[in-house]
Amino acid sequence: LNAHAAGIDIGSMLMMVSYTDPSGQQKLLESTGFSEDLIKLAKTLKSEGITDVAMEGTGVYWMAVYEVLEQEGLKVTLTNPRHFKNVAAQKTDVKDCQWLHQLHAHGLLRSSHIAPELFRELKTYIHERNILQNMKSDTLNRIHKILTQMNIKVQHIISDIEGAAGMKLLRGIASGITDPEKLLSLVNTSKLKATVDELLQSLKGFHKKQYTVVLQNQLEVFDFLKGKMKSYELLIEDVLKKMMPPEENGSVPEIKKKKSYTRKNEYAINLKGYLERILGVDVTAVDGLKEISVLEIMSVTGIDMNKWRTQEHFTSWLNLSPRPKISGGKLLGHERRFTNNKATQA
Repeated sequence: LNAHAAGIDIGSMLMMVSYTDPSGQQKLLESTGFSEDLIKLAKTLKSEGITDVAMEGTGVYWMAVYEVLEQEGLKVTLTNPRHFKNVAAQKTDVKDCQWLHQLHAHGLLRSSHIAPELFRELKTYIHERNILQNMKSDTLNRIHKILTQMNIKVQHIISDIEGAAGMKLLRGIASGITDPEKLLSLVNTSKLKATVDELLQSLKGFHKKQYTVVLQNQLEVFDFLKGKMKSYELLIEDVLKKMMPPEENGSVPEIKKKKSYTRKNEYAINLKGYLERILGVDVTAVDGLKEISVLEIMSVTGIDMNKWRTQEHFTSWLNLSPRPKISGGKLLGHERRFTNNKATQA
């Protein structure tokens, strides 16, 4: 089915390639993982008449190879290593690439979904922002621990210590203020659900130097992480602007800035406005879908859903549909028990 196919066994520094040359002879190539050698490898395959290349999705090592082959105009089939098994023999890089080549030549490999480059860029920024968000949460947990060691209980009285009032109190404690009344004067108590007496009691603690120093440093880390999260949001916004369809006069439409207060972990940019403009419909109207969820889904799938023929195919790709095992016309495993239970209920 794929007469002009090749198979690549991906490694961190070694790439083994099996392909069929124009005369029909199977050949092997060896390449390092350096950029110049990967570009040379792609050009060699193209000059040998190769049009379709199969490789495993091994860690992150496949990404650079994929981009080089894509830039050379080769069709790349990235396959899940779990979807095929190697031959029953001593495992080598040569046998792996030959097995990939043979399976792909006979059309037996399924290609993984890889979104276009712009969506891959968006996914990278979202992924890094999520990492920073998790680090920020870890830092906040350390701040809670320091407050507990100081026997300050304000984090249990105020529902959101990361809010405006909570952060003012934390910065006051870190600056060396020990008097509960002075600390409480930093915030507007009328907006807090707790009473003044409860707040005063929760702010009484043991203000030792080592705890205050650690709290100061953790707040600096917290501010640094929040700043880096916002810098990624600006990069995400730039990518979303490139995705927006132009207006009739060819100009790029302006999206209004977010007016509402940005809560913790929310985006400071108007995600809903960008997504509605790009997708042409307000997907967040669907129950359970928020702006951040839609953004992350779009970064993985892209906006062209024609790759999945029906909604059933898309559900299967998401691993949300049952996969019954059938042998001899009978269902095997847990699917069989599930089917028998349904039949009994019927």
